[in-house]
Amino acid sequence: MGCGSTGAANDLTGATAIATRMVREFGLSKALGPVGYATENPDYLRGDSQPSVVPRPYSEQTQRIVDQEVARLLRAAEVRATDLLRAHRAALDCLAAVLVDRETVDGSVVLDVLHAETDGAVEGAPHGRPLGVS
Repeated sequence: MGCGSTGAANDLTGATAIATRMVREFGLSKALGPVGYATENPDYLRGDSQPSVVPRPYSEQTQRIVDQEVARLLRAAEVRATDLLRAHRAALDCLAAVLVDRETVDGSVVLDVLHAETDGAVEGAPHGRPLGVS
């Protein structure tokens, strides 16, 4: 935390696609209201992951609002994610230590670390043997 990385490029692309669909197709925009501008051939019916190129059924002004709403949603999600990571920094550090030792973990190890944090067993940076490591 505290520095940027190119490792999240694919995540940002996916998050942007989801936020765009939330605004354009699902009517989940405060600025536009409950309006859906669905594509003619929804991606889930096309069978491939390439976005369809369909003329927009709305004005340039509406596109500006869509862009602003997508940016707003992504910024809000970034703030929430950063706040959660800061709030659970000790568990994050503990999990990082487990990953350094094992390289991969399954969901049960992540849950063990989070439960240990909830139970007060994780204090600050991990000391000695990290949780979940035999």
